Amino acid sequence: MQKSTGVRWRVDAFLYICRRWVEAYCLQAVLLGFGVAACIAAGIWMVSNAASLRLATDDLNRLRAARPMVDVTATRVAAPVLPSFASSRLVGQIHAAAAQLGVAIDEINLTFENSLNQPFLRYRANFKVTTRYPSIRSFAAITLASSKELELDGVSCSRADLNTPDVTCDFTVSALYERDSHG
Repeated sequence: MQKSTGVRWRVDAFLYICRRWVEAYCLQAVLLGFGVAACIAAGIWMVSNAASLRLATDDLNRLRAARPMVDVTATRVAAPVLPSFASSRLVGQIHAAAAQLGVAIDEINLTFENSLNQPFLRYRANFKVTTRYPSIRSFAAITLASSKELELDGVSCSRADLNTPDVTCDFTVSALYERDSHG
């Protein structure tokens, strides 16, 4: 009997101390409980993510093993076929896009770049367009869509003042052509 009373007394004393500690440090006890719960949740999350990462890695390794290896050095990319140059066609494409929208172009300056270290000829066309901003955007889209060889190099727009609805934009486009077809 003596033994059970001693154990009972110790359990009662432990519960008494715990109750007093909770009463005195209630906020700290709640925060400690939340901290322990957060640590347990983080541990569960890490274990579940480690398992899904392991499964994804296994899938990736299985797909790599099933895919045949390609020798990158043996494959060659075919050079794009460039059109023959005709300056009237280049200027005509730009004027056609302008006429479609009713936009006026004063002049088109063509510059020929003959760099010997490039396997193509580059013609740059510079021109100004003055109209409203939505028409500028449409003009750029129509001009670039009209020809595969045209690339937009730059656009610089300005407005005379804030009350003017028209915008003046300087366009620079490039066209690439076959080297042997300079005309």
